[in-house]
Amino acid sequence: ATKWEAMDAGGFQLYILDK
Repeated sequence: ATKWEAMDAGGFQLYILDK
């Protein structure tokens, strides 16, 4: 997923951990 998808899903922390 892109950072936008993660943010849209409320998963910003998961995006940070997965970057």
